[in-house]
Amino acid sequence: MAYMLITIPLRSVMRELDELFAALARARFRQKFQLQQKDFEYFQNKGLPTILSHAQDFISKRLAPAFPAKDGRQTPFGGHPVFVAQHATACCCRGCLEKWHQIPQGRALNPEEESYILTVLERWLKNALQSRKTDSITTAPARTIDIFDNF
Repeated sequence: MAYMLITIPLRSVMRELDELFAALARARFRQKFQLQQKDFEYFQNKGLPTILSHAQDFISKRLAPAFPAKDGRQTPFGGHPVFVAQHATACCCRGCLEKWHQIPQGRALNPEEESYILTVLERWLKNALQSRKTDSITTAPARTIDIFDNF
């Protein structure tokens, strides 16, 4: 009897991003995580490419091992925009990765899974930056003009 090996692309196992972000939007705990002024200043000083480089480093060191050190507590709640994004997107520990992203615990992440997590974080960070720009436009103080200045 011959056996046929069927491979299932990992992308089909991990959640689609639109579905994920819709679910995250309904999660009250995840909605509490927002970038603060110091995070936006950090963005302004470092730029998105550098911050994504930091994210890749955090993923490979803190999430990728099969049994990360201090799993469940390895991601601080602040101090870097990526940490905030990790909690907001449930990319903070292997338990959350399994629950929210269908990435199993107990084995090392593969390159596709690391790339997926980076993509999730990048999308959240870009959305946060975009909403900040939109907020600053809509909340900018109105300029008043005295029509009698010219008379």
